[in-house]
Amino acid sequence: MSSVFVSALLGSSSAIQSFNQQLDDAILKDALVVLLGEAETGKSSAAFKIHQQTSFADAPFITLDCSTLEPELFESTLFGHLTGAFSGAISTQQGRIEFATGGTLFLEAVQCLSSVVIAKLFNAIAQGFYYPLGSEQPSILNARIVLGVNTSDFCQQAWLDIEQMLPVQLDVNALTLPALRERPDDIYDLFSAYYLFCFDQSLIPPYLSSDALMHLQQFGWFNNLLDMKSLVEKLGDGWHGEEVMREDLPVGFQATPIDAVPSLFNSADQDDSPQAELDFAALSDCWGFNDSWAPTGHDVIEVDNFNLDENKGLKTYLQDIEVALIHAALKRCDENVSRAAKLLKLNRTTLVEKIKKYAISA
Repeated sequence: MSSVFVSALLGSSSAIQSFNQQLDDAILKDALVVLLGEAETGKSSAAFKIHQQTSFADAPFITLDCSTLEPELFESTLFGHLTGAFSGAISTQQGRIEFATGGTLFLEAVQCLSSVVIAKLFNAIAQGFYYPLGSEQPSILNARIVLGVNTSDFCQQAWLDIEQMLPVQLDVNALTLPALRERPDDIYDLFSAYYLFCFDQSLIPPYLSSDALMHLQQFGWFNNLLDMKSLVEKLGDGWHGEEVMREDLPVGFQATPIDAVPSLFNSADQDDSPQAELDFAALSDCWGFNDSWAPTGHDVIEVDNFNLDENKGLKTYLQDIEVALIHAALKRCDENVSRAAKLLKLNRTTLVEKIKKYAISA
């Protein structure tokens, strides 16, 4: 990682201060640190802080996003392999664990690894050694391993499933990074930091008007820091020392908070998008029909009082349908939000936001 980057741990909000305190405590312990959180909440920043505040700060800091790996490469990428260990292994290769010797290895999205590889990784951490593929001689594990679990798609269940594979003798400290929408008091600091990082760090950053800041503090930030980076890049580099008003915010960041909440439905100009296909699949599951539209009867959700003469507009009608779907999913799942989110093919956090948005009661 570059020595110059934006730390996601900046800010004065109680959420990030609490996390930083937990992280400081974890650094002092001889335990495996697991960083839970949605995508782009700053797990790599937290892992780098762990690396910096230990005696091996000058040693390598290696990161690996496990979601980018092909399944057949899981083991050899992590543990390395000898020549002839498998078809195509024409030479001996070091694994990421060996590359990080003396330093830190941060594995992001570890939930993407197979259960076999996760179990092998946990055993290596617990025992202090591992076997490269094709080797009968153990290699010493001389690196601090930090794991990141992306809960955006898998909710907290991702960690619960992995936790079952932990060896009894392995101490674990699991910390949850807050989403950006959970730390609105940090928006100003992060905006300034990202602006200077993207453009010129030697100049004065722009400042947000009270109206712009209040709006951004209520914005959805469903892609977390990726949205912050996008905001800065779209705003452009001509704002050093200038005031940014709400009307100056780029298109896409002008939406009111209620409009910023993801919906099961996309605008008409996105009907052919991959997300539209996912939306239709979610709708199909809840209404009980598929491409051939053969409803089963008891699984079909009825929307009462659907009256076009009310002239509400398409968006409002669709919101009525969405509320009915959420009610029905919660009822079918005995008010279990996690199960209802899975049924609707939504992130749990997104469903919680929708429940709040529409004031849906169990």
